[in-house]
Amino acid sequence: MKQILFLLFFASILQAQSTTKTYELGSDGVNFFELTTVTKDDESAVTTKVRVGPASELAADQSDKIEAVTKELSAQAFATLRTGTRIAEFNKIDTTITDISAVSPLRVILDRYRTELTKAGWTIDEGSGFVPIVFTVNAQNKLRFSINGAATKSATIYGDFIKLSSYPTTGKSEIFYLHPKGDRYFSLNGLALKKP
Repeated sequence: MKQILFLLFFASILQAQSTTKTYELGSDGVNFFELTTVTKDDESAVTTKVRVGPASELAADQSDKIEAVTKELSAQAFATLRTGTRIAEFNKIDTTITDISAVSPLRVILDRYRTELTKAGWTIDEGSGFVPIVFTVNAQNKLRFSINGAATKSATIYGDFIKLSSYPTTGKSEIFYLHPKGDRYFSLNGLALKKP
């Protein structure tokens, strides 16, 4: 019986859900309540109601939450702004390790992702809809890409982000970051790479 209950509990955790929050003024006309509704895929929903307090406490509560999120976003933005510097560090590490060991860390990463990258069906949205992008690995074990049948250009995979060199034009490059869901990559310029 315990095993069945555990499986039911585990299955309920895996079920997709969405959460919405609303606020309402209590019957005393002074205190506010936060209503949190969790709706599952099967449309069943559970709402909890928690007293927040008067308007000043409601505003303070929300301001604290806003500040906490902006602190996290600022840290993420700063880290992302340093991507170019980090790539230079990664490339230097790769050169150093390759020189002393004859094994390239970036080649190891490429080998980990090679099968996924070279599958047919990748697309890129440059702002006007998705078009085909093809990743290949040449005889020198370098990652290359071609958009919509154009000439191939150099690319590098670092794990959760991919750098397309000479893109969108010669002398430029674009870095695509893996979405948390893992189905596509996005650039800071709003471009998207979609997996097959």
